[in-house]
Amino acid sequence: LPYATLVYVWDPVRPVGTVIKHRRTDRIRKLVVQSGTEGLGRWNDFDRDVAADYRHAFDEAPARLEFIALMTDANNTGRHSKAWYGPLRWTPTSR
Repeated sequence: LPYATLVYVWDPVRPVGTVIKHRRTDRIRKLVVQSGTEGLGRWNDFDRDVAADYRHAFDEAPARLEFIALMTDANNTGRHSKAWYGPLRWTPTSR
């Protein structure tokens, strides 16, 4: 496993900014970036400061970013999901 994993999620109930710890390991954290049903069925854009989000979720400075993955699932809801991903743009911040 990687040293740590930050997962961005859309949660139907929890408010934006909530950090959810994984039930089996402390090194996986989910950060709610969208909440409720507003935005379902339409295109949504997200602009994130990954380093700041990591510090918020883990309360420590991030190590070097190794991987980015995109996925969509509804296994926690027992329903089906569908998503389209548009172009990703990575803009490193200067240190």
